[in-house]
Order: sequence, then structure tokens, then C-alpha cells
Amino acid sequence: MKNEITYGIIIIFPEILGRTFQQHKEMDKPLTLKENQEVVEGNIELVKAMYNGRVCDLIINEEGLCTGLPYNSLATEYCKALYKDSDEFDKEDVDCIAIMGTAILMIDHDLE
Repeated sequence: MKNEITYGIIIIFPEILGRTFQQHKEMDKPLTLKENQEVVEGNIELVKAMYNGRVCDLIINEEGLCTGLPYNSLATEYCKALYKDSDEFDKEDVDCIAIMGTAILMIDHDLE
């Protein structure tokens, strides 16, 4: 019997009419660079986030703020959660974190 490796992601969409939407996916292989770029609508940037008490990779659009993508409150909350109790960052710096556009939270693996 072969062990199947699955890759879990959550696609986190920006708020629409005051509500956030997430799509959970289990895949047999990680998304390619092109697939990640299609989801976030541009060049990707990798940041860290806290999800269910675990540090995870979060893929975002690196130019989301500059290109006017909509605010993603849930992805922003996951990023802020990682740094809010850190001695390395001032509270003002953490308060400035803002994720714009669709984000991909990698819940079962890290980007290789």
C-alpha cells in the first residue's frame, strides 16, 4: 500500500460585502509557480503567518497594495497573529501589516 502525500491549502479571498470567503483544498501535489501567480493575480511574495497555533507559509501578491487589490482582513489577521506577541517587532509595526488581494495559506506543508 502506497502512502499518499496530500498538500493542504486554504485560499483566502478578500472581503466582499463585509464577508470573507475561504476555500479549503487537498491536492496530491503542490501548486506550481504559475498556478500560485494565477490565484494571487500577480507576482508572489512569501510571508509567514500563524494558523491554529502553527507557523505556516502564506503566499500573497507582492504588489497588492500598489496595484489597488482589495484588503484581505483574514489573511492580515493570520499574519499579525504571528508577530503580535513578539519582542522583535513594535506594536506600531505589527499594526501596519496589511495583506491585499487573494492569499494562499499552506496549512500542511511549506513552500520548497
